Amino acid sequence: MTTITVLPEGTGNQTFRASAGGKVSTGRTLGEALDALTPQLPDADTDMHIVVRRFRPDRFFNAQQQQQMAELMDKLRLVREGQATMTPEEMREAEELVEAELRGAVQRTEAIFGNLPE
Repeated sequence: MTTITVLPEGTGNQTFRASAGGKVSTGRTLGEALDALTPQLPDADTDMHIVVRRFRPDRFFNAQQQQQMAELMDKLRLVREGQATMTPEEMREAEELVEAELRGAVQRTEAIFGNLPE
């Protein structure tokens, strides 16, 4: 089964980034990003699990964390393009926020699916 992750990208003009197995696509809408990714995936893999994260604050990852992560991710994109630099502290903070968001995603999933009957 292929897991596809679709995330909003940036803080200005909203775009979406879809990724799976090292393949990446972007689009102006969630569906556009997903449609651009689908042809890149192996034909043999017909089962897909799509994860769409609506970046709204919740008890697992709050508004302040989201804002700081968005700012650091925007800066990281500029670093990759050679237009900015990041301090070791900023890199560490970005890594910690990514880990915190991942923990939040796990906790959010457990909260949703933990109550389902087996």
